[in-house]
Amino acid sequence: MANKTVTIKCGRCDIPIQGPADAKDEDRFSCPQCGTSDTLKNIKAEVAQSAEDQMASHFDNAFAKIARASKALTYKSGSRVKQTRRFIVDLDI
Repeated sequence: MANKTVTIKCGRCDIPIQGPADAKDEDRFSCPQCGTSDTLKNIKAEVAQSAEDQMASHFDNAFAKIARASKALTYKSGSRVKQTRRFIVDLDI
């Protein structure tokens, strides 16, 4: 799999966060509009959760579409609670 660069954005404002260029885990990043901030380490963890939510939603929709097209299959959507994240990425899935 090729490395791909993604932009980490504020979950509230939907704009890229700002911080040092050569950041380490303890460096702080923040939203230039609302000021939401945290360390890079914590932001990475929250972005991973956001990506997991997006992937689960994508697969849930795909399975539902497959089941609708088949008379032999039924599919009951999972019960994932939608959460608002402070930091997000837009996945191209």
